[in-house]
Amino acid sequence: MRRNMCGERQMRSSFFVLVLAALVSADAFATDYPAAQSPAIPGGTGYVEIPGAKVPLDPAHSYKVIIDGLSAAAQPTELLPALGRASLIVNALAVAHVPSSNRKVVVIFHGVSVDGLLKNEGYHAKFGVDNPNLKAISELRESSCSYVDSTWPTTNWESQRWRRTSNSPRPRASC
Repeated sequence: MRRNMCGERQMRSSFFVLVLAALVSADAFATDYPAAQSPAIPGGTGYVEIPGAKVPLDPAHSYKVIIDGLSAAAQPTELLPALGRASLIVNALAVAHVPSSNRKVVVIFHGVSVDGLLKNEGYHAKFGVDNPNLKAISELRESSCSYVDSTWPTTNWESQRWRRTSNSPRPRASC
């Protein structure tokens, strides 16, 4: 019994020494990256360009991205995660000097994330705060990002009637 306890203590102290060494070496090799840049979407998530990246963004390449906007923000005062991802992508492409003609970003909203698309009055009535997503939505709209509210045809009566009488594709809004 005593042998196991001593071996266990020795293992714990060895583990502690390894963790401490890892922390010290990680701090010694830490790189100071430049500040995050948000040239296209200042109200969204910024992008940090990493010098010497193995796969840099190519301004001549056409980038097509679809973002699944399913989850709501953790707090009503925070930006929707899908808008954060969309703004990060658009900012990254802007930092890399990719022209807007080569950026195709679409966000598909469904589920609880749709509440983030409410006008300020409706958002305030539901959550008691102003909608923090409106600035990012406006900036994304200006950068020619698109979005689709996939619940729109099923959430109001007029949409149901439109759906039954029309053969046209689903309505889309620009973001």
